[in-house]
Amino acid sequence: INVYYKVLGPDSNLQFIDLGWTQATIKDTVPADGSDFREHTYEIESLEDFTSFAVKIVLQSSSTSNPALVENFRAIALST
Repeated sequence: INVYYKVLGPDSNLQFIDLGWTQATIKDTVPADGSDFREHTYEIESLEDFTSFAVKIVLQSSSTSNPALVENFRAIALST
């Protein structure tokens, strides 16, 4: 699983679609349980103020008959 994000600042003159993606790094991972469920936590720090954000999830699998799935996705954006 690769997670990417982009943010648009309040004073930016760029269009949101023109912004580039930045890859997020994993902060915490919970080991797989009996059903092969894994939980990953990503935390992105030191961002400037923003008015919009987007998250892109890229899933990869070594088997076309067993694709990776995402359940219970949650994104929380906080400003200080």
